[in-house]
Amino acid sequence: MPSWIAEIALAEGGRISFERFMELALSHPRHGYYTRHISAVGSSGDFATALTIGDALVRSIANWVRVEARHLALPKLNIIEMGGGGGHLARGIFRTLRPWDRVRYQIVEISQSLQKSQERALHGRKIRWQTTIEAALDAADGQAIVLANEFVDAFPCRRFERATDGWREIILSLEGDVWREQLDPGSSEMVESSTFSICCPIGQRIETHGSYRRWLENLTRHLVRGALLAIDYGGWPAEIYYRKPRGTVRAFFRHERLEGMQVYLRPGHQDLTADVNFLDLRNWGEALGLITVDFVNQAEFIRLWDHPRRKRHSPADTYLSDENAMGSAIKVLHQRKTTAPAQNVGRLIESYTARLSARDHFNSSGQRLREPAEIIRQDRANYYVYGVRDSEDQPDSFFSVKDNRARLEQLLANGRTTREAFNAIVNGTPLIRVDIYQNGVSVIILSE
Repeated sequence: MPSWIAEIALAEGGRISFERFMELALSHPRHGYYTRHISAVGSSGDFATALTIGDALVRSIANWVRVEARHLALPKLNIIEMGGGGGHLARGIFRTLRPWDRVRYQIVEISQSLQKSQERALHGRKIRWQTTIEAALDAADGQAIVLANEFVDAFPCRRFERATDGWREIILSLEGDVWREQLDPGSSEMVESSTFSICCPIGQRIETHGSYRRWLENLTRHLVRGALLAIDYGGWPAEIYYRKPRGTVRAFFRHERLEGMQVYLRPGHQDLTADVNFLDLRNWGEALGLITVDFVNQAEFIRLWDHPRRKRHSPADTYLSDENAMGSAIKVLHQRKTTAPAQNVGRLIESYTARLSARDHFNSSGQRLREPAEIIRQDRANYYVYGVRDSEDQPDSFFSVKDNRARLEQLLANGRTTREAFNAIVNGTPLIRVDIYQNGVSVIILSE
């Protein structure tokens, strides 16, 4: 007797795309892996995520959320988590909140079993569950911070193979109850993707996540003001497919990684995933009105946001931030949408962090400084001219030049720093991150 997915494929003509196969295997209302059969994420499930392995990423995201919310100046802290897993991230974020914080936390979840486990893990927390991003954003009046941790890689992808006459889509057909791969001889409609531009030999296979772009279009239509943080396995196309001639599609069943034709086993009972092309994510987001703020790997993100920096880390946290392990394999893309058009600040040149201590608030003559640009300039002068440095100060090449320090007023005016950040600089001793662009400078308060 044909399997449920084979019956659907036969009803659709006997040939389907890999994207359609993956869509059915993961999201079919009665038989899909996420909709019906996934029971847990972590050691008791089929796969683990960085959030279930250690706490460093959870702490880092929680700290990032607080700073991003301050930057956006949202009337209420609306957080939307895409796929709540075992509730680890929500629990970590709630631990950082103060009793008087006005927070609306929503989890978009299509798995009934995972929602039930999240409800148990997060009992007593004020959380609302939704099944679509549109519903969650509408409930937040279009103003929210959206967290997408290991979310994009689960979107159904199309697979292509380089042939002598260009790229051909991989199509699936049935022989009995066995799936066979073949190249579509016709001219498949190509999704816009930077992956097609990579230099590669005949036979190279790649994936494109056009289904995620369609989801992103829905998000940007409903998002008035906010941010999107995407964390996933992947990178730029050349990095993703280096020494991977058969592409990156794989399945996970009881923590066993399956590749090749094994990905077609147990449809609906094993996870399917593919690496994420972050160059596409960046380009698609910017085309839809998002501003790219940052793109780093997980190790860099943890080093930047897991503060105060701990002298000792657990082995699990060390693994998460190891450049030779998960630290470099997982990337983090931060994009933002504002109601007002942003200045064209150009590409990001470099970033540094600095503690604006009390001595940075006075010039070399002992005069009290009252403007943010003056205080930031004095911090860099202390660092480079006078050798007066705080333990958290980092070097940069741009402001080591006196003429560049003299331009700080105009550079800040062109940037995207909030009024709240300027007030914190003038009235306190915050730890800041300074992002230096071609035509502007933005400052983010990391801690006060």
